[in-house]
Amino acid sequence: MLGIGKRFAVGTVGALAAVMLAGCGGSSGGGDSSSDTGTASFSATDAPVDSLARVDVTFGSIALKPADGPMETYEFDQPVTIDLLSLTGEESATILGDTEVPAGEYSFVRLFVLGGTANGSEVEEDGGGVFDLYIPGQQNRPEQSQGQPRFLQLNAADDQLVVPAGGNVDFTIDFDLRKALTKPENQEAYYLLRPALRLVNNVEVDTIQGEVSPELTLAENCTTPAETGNAVYLYEGFDQTPGDVNVTASTGNEQDDPQPDHDTDDSDGDTTEVNPVTTATVSQQDEDTMLEYTIGFVAEGDYTIAFTCEADRDMSETDEDMIFEQPTNVTVDADDDPEVVNFETVAEEPAT
Repeated sequence: MLGIGKRFAVGTVGALAAVMLAGCGGSSGGGDSSSDTGTASFSATDAPVDSLARVDVTFGSIALKPADGPMETYEFDQPVTIDLLSLTGEESATILGDTEVPAGEYSFVRLFVLGGTANGSEVEEDGGGVFDLYIPGQQNRPEQSQGQPRFLQLNAADDQLVVPAGGNVDFTIDFDLRKALTKPENQEAYYLLRPALRLVNNVEVDTIQGEVSPELTLAENCTTPAETGNAVYLYEGFDQTPGDVNVTASTGNEQDDPQPDHDTDDSDGDTTEVNPVTTATVSQQDEDTMLEYTIGFVAEGDYTIAFTCEADRDMSETDEDMIFEQPTNVTVDADDDPEVVNFETVAEEPAT
């Protein structure tokens, strides 16, 4: 199981707060700024993936598209490099610090990525190998990555991305690396980062955490050794049938459906599985503690959560027949207390 410390690989700190408005239609003119602008920030967190030691992504700028107006682009004084694997659970790192922006509702956010090791975007595997990391399409023209970076786009649902007039709002973008990161078949030179993202308003989120019985990691279907493959998967809505991560390939310039359904056939007929909203690894902090997990930045709502010991064979582009133990309903409220869901014994009838 990958051991992840609270390590931050953030570029020049000044880039987080010092940005330049590069788009048209910005609110830099006169008038009462408290009535037509607000302050917004964007941070990154991560749903982790197995067998990697580091995933560095370098951002050159961020763009916001108002629902009624032209897109605004905010260039960083210096590129911002973040190790996404250091940001599991409740950890996050700033992409864009508190910045004055036009108030109102926005349609999408774009993160412009400078691809390749030369720009600080790279993946380090557990075995020590270091590989270029690109947005799909960048690998074909790496020499243009600095001058013409490609972007990850996250489309906002109604009222999801709103900046209040005269107020302040903090957003977190969750990079689900189990969905987003892929190493093309027969390709040893690089990894690709696809747009598997979710956006939350930090005042509307809470944490889900709990313990997992070691007995669950020793079932016949579990990965050997028992320290690998242990994870919890979170699904939107009560009483969902847990499914593996299963997404289609992305162009790199459009946001994939964050939770497409896929059908499976079992002895009882057709059942509809759903892709997880996010996932979290299960680990042991020290020899005297239980196995634990933490899912941070979960938006208010109803969910189904389940445990699997087969996460290390969950490939995003294929449909794996995985066993999930103890699907449990949980409601998340934005309060000061985390929601606790423990997985204590082997379920008698695991969902497949």
